[in-house]
Amino acid sequence: MFLFRNIVVAASISLLAAPLFGQQAKTVERHGVSWNRYYLTWAMHPRWVFHQEIDYRFLTQNGAWHQLITHTHLHRQLDETTEVSTGFSRSETGAVSPDRPAAPHRLEWRFFQEIHLAQALGTRFRLQHRYRLEQRFFKDNPTQPFTWRGRYRVQLTWPVASRWTLKVADEIMVNWGRYVVRNTFDQNRIYVGLEYAFSKQIRAEIGYMSLWQQSVSGDLYYLRDVGRVSVYQRF
Repeated sequence: MFLFRNIVVAASISLLAAPLFGQQAKTVERHGVSWNRYYLTWAMHPRWVFHQEIDYRFLTQNGAWHQLITHTHLHRQLDETTEVSTGFSRSETGAVSPDRPAAPHRLEWRFFQEIHLAQALGTRFRLQHRYRLEQRFFKDNPTQPFTWRGRYRVQLTWPVASRWTLKVADEIMVNWGRYVVRNTFDQNRIYVGLEYAFSKQIRAEIGYMSLWQQSVSGDLYYLRDVGRVSVYQRF
């Protein structure tokens, strides 16, 4: 396990360093997006948990439909600090920004594998590392039908009161593969959120995300100010 942790830490450093060697942004478009998520978890067994996410997103400037993403995944708890999962996502994208004309919806299917490593920092803080490997299939896109994407997220949680939890996270994403030409760097997401537990089964969270994303063409970057609302339900 010690060797494995060293490997994944080295991989995360490589992911974080990747954007430093990419192109400089030529054009930047900044706009607001609203992310609205329902997150269901079902504890099928003490070590097996089913997860289902539905995330509807729209542009705040004009209300245009931006994305609808669903994630379906199954998690296995290996020990107190290590969890693995696998699943798939369906992503449908509409308008990419308020300043660009609407285009035909783009459909993407993703299959992914994850490992989660939890780390206690003292008695109140908790650090979680998530490593995800994605296989991305783009429907009706002959120039980029398939790519790999690696994602590393580090998240700090702090229970500030009996029912309130503060979350701070950063996630970096990089693409690679035969069809990746200009956007090896994909996204970076910095997030701050506050969660409230109504009960053991229902929680709600509101937060802000600064999302920096490079387009497939490589000469355009999006800087998105994301307001995120999440509802969590557990069975």
